[in-house]
Amino acid sequence: MLTKSKKQRVIKGVQVHDKDTGSPEAQIALISEKIEELTKHLKKHQKDNHSRRGLLQLVANRQSHLKYLQKKDAARYEALISKLDIKRKEGNKKNDAPAKTAKAIKTKAKETKSAKKKTSKSSK
Repeated sequence: MLTKSKKQRVIKGVQVHDKDTGSPEAQIALISEKIEELTKHLKKHQKDNHSRRGLLQLVANRQSHLKYLQKKDAARYEALISKLDIKRKEGNKKNDAPAKTAKAIKTKAKETKSAKKKTSKSSK
């Protein structure tokens, strides 16, 4: 659990203005700190599935905050990612490689089927 002083220290590192507590940067920094604490806890207590569920929810929450910040202001997003040392999630866009890969797989499957048909006809 984050203490009041720890929260203030985390926010102070990323705050946009003096009284900043609700900016995306501050929220992401706080969530990241909670994630680090829960990760330490789960390394010690591997069978604590209730906390593991909470950790997964925090990671998803941070990801949605990061996505919002990336859409709003890419420069602030890049600065925060590097400051907090968070891994960048690749392939968020709809027209990225995974969609092309799926299309390539379908095309490859069709080619394979047609090759099998030709082989079976020629062997008869």
